[in-house]
Amino acid sequence: FLLQDFIFFKDMDRARVAPRPLPFHLLEEITDGFSEERKLGAGAYGSVYKGQHKNGEIIAIKKLHSMPKLNNQQFQKEYLNLATLQHQNIVRLVGYCHETRGEYIEFNGRTIFAENQHMALCFEYMCNGSLDNCLQDESSGHDWKTRYKIIKGICKGLKYLHEELNPPIYHLDLKPANILLDEQMNPKIADFGLSKFFGDERTRVSASAIGTIGYLPPEYINCSLVSNKLDVFSLGVIIIKTMTGHLGYSQSAEMPSEEFIDLVQEKWKNRIQGPSVDDIDSCAELVKTCIKIALNCVDADRHKRPNIGDIIRELDETEIMTQFSQAVTIDPGSTSLDEQDESGFLEVHPHQLRFLFFELNKAICPLLLSNSTEDNVAFRILSENHMEELSELSGVVPPRSTQTYWLVMKKQPPANTSEFSVTLESCIAHEDIADGDDQFLPEVLELTQGNKVHKVTLMAVTSERTRSGVTKVIYRVDAAVPVDHHLTQIDVHPTEPWILASHRRGGVSIWNYETQERVMTLKNLAPTDMMRSVKFIARKRWFMAGDFHGWIHVHSFAMNDEVTKFKGHDGAVISLVVHPSDPLVVSSSVDRHIKLWNWKAGWRCVRKLKAHLNNVEKVLFNPWDSNCLASVGNDNMLKIWKISSPLPVTILDCDEHQLTVDYFHPGGDRQYIVTGSVSGKARVYMQYTWIFSSSPQ
Repeated sequence: FLLQDFIFFKDMDRARVAPRPLPFHLLEEITDGFSEERKLGAGAYGSVYKGQHKNGEIIAIKKLHSMPKLNNQQFQKEYLNLATLQHQNIVRLVGYCHETRGEYIEFNGRTIFAENQHMALCFEYMCNGSLDNCLQDESSGHDWKTRYKIIKGICKGLKYLHEELNPPIYHLDLKPANILLDEQMNPKIADFGLSKFFGDERTRVSASAIGTIGYLPPEYINCSLVSNKLDVFSLGVIIIKTMTGHLGYSQSAEMPSEEFIDLVQEKWKNRIQGPSVDDIDSCAELVKTCIKIALNCVDADRHKRPNIGDIIRELDETEIMTQFSQAVTIDPGSTSLDEQDESGFLEVHPHQLRFLFFELNKAICPLLLSNSTEDNVAFRILSENHMEELSELSGVVPPRSTQTYWLVMKKQPPANTSEFSVTLESCIAHEDIADGDDQFLPEVLELTQGNKVHKVTLMAVTSERTRSGVTKVIYRVDAAVPVDHHLTQIDVHPTEPWILASHRRGGVSIWNYETQERVMTLKNLAPTDMMRSVKFIARKRWFMAGDFHGWIHVHSFAMNDEVTKFKGHDGAVISLVVHPSDPLVVSSSVDRHIKLWNWKAGWRCVRKLKAHLNNVEKVLFNPWDSNCLASVGNDNMLKIWKISSPLPVTILDCDEHQLTVDYFHPGGDRQYIVTGSVSGKARVYMQYTWIFSSSPQ
């Protein structure tokens, strides 16, 4: 073999380089003449062999069969599909061979001299083989952490193909046998022989057979329709089998979805090991999310299947929420946080910081620092390469306490950066250093009287922003727009792509946020009054609006006609909310009252609550207990009510005027209530017990 061949093998695991041409004689040598002992597997177009160089380097060699009419075409297609792909979850093409040699061969009982084509594609070697070889049910095989790593990696690879390439590539033969696993069990999508580039035409009728039975959706089997949703269907089957074994997919078709979800989640709860119930619950929530996603992926209606970007975003959000729920439920007096270094001054949770970009250019990550010493501990966060993106964070953690901090990324890091490291520096501060000091640097270190500075490296990862997550401005207040047209409140329809907006001088409009066009406008619903609140009643195809003088207007958007209007309060109607199942509407007002209205009883008021000492700013039903609702007012109070009782079941003093309230469910059996104040401060309550508050950055 040639010197450059040796250099190629030595360099192939370094920075990404273009696939190199390799002589056929070298491939023969490193596979022992393509012996059966070296064979790793076989497919429709060729067999795969393990090639091992004398220096120990290993590659996988796919030797294509000699097939009339398909030789050059198939080789060129798979080469072109693979040569430009650069992603950690796509198998890497490192070399190729395309040679024509004159050889003596046997033909019809005679030995003749003929030209023989030799074609091969060479890939990075995946030492753990294919996913197909390690599919087992929940009771055995790989643990949940490994299986989730495989699921998330496959999703990332598919997102790269579908949404980050132009034109996109549809794989069309996703199955466990085509998912290869490296030494760290990272999945890599392989075998692109059937894949297709798709331009603007995202759905086509295929004239040739593709895919593998068991991983193909109904629209292809019945009508030969090919789209990105074919890959999504295959992904759903793979996720189910990865979580439940070979028989899981057929089992999922034999029972209702909710029953199957509960069954899988319960089995994994019994298998998952963790240091605390919270860890088990967090993993179980990810299990539930994954199996729900998988069942949505295998929906018979391709239009109901999610896009891969939506799948990634849902997984990212679940990870963040479970991470958050673990953070806010740790006992401040506990010293059982993850112990990265027993000699350190602060215990850190979590060790991996995960930033999710809910906004275009802003991401947050909770960080818990626990000080089990009897001294103040000063700290700061540094990132050598990403200080521009990461906001400064420093402070002092008091003795025997745990503090929650929020790391903020002000903008996304470069596109090629998926993870990076940050350094947590801490030292004992014997002097009284006020928490929140920005000047952690020399002067703070001087105050520590030369105490040892302890350093801990934390890994940080960022989620990829999907196309569907990009924000679009569909309304903007313009100085040239008459004040009468300004918006006062909006509501979003739960199933239609509609936004309901109320205007300053009594008008109401509905907009389609997908087309950014107006669906309907009512300019004279209350021509002399400001509309203070609006709400869809989706199941009746109505909307309602509350005006400045206490009138509640109910209108049919289906018939474009008034249903009714009535005097609800003695002052402006600030908030409206609809019961999720009963024919009830709740309104609140500046007149300090909350009222429940039954539309089946002719909009009779069935409950009147003297709720707050002043304006009732917001009311909201508990999504997980529709007999409870929360209210906040400018009397500083948060109150929890049972709709069957005239008295609140819980009253909490929030110390300042509260403007809004919402429920938050991060997973498991935990529930939180979040309030927002006029000063911009948010407070989070768990099971009606105060947890923490945070001021805006």
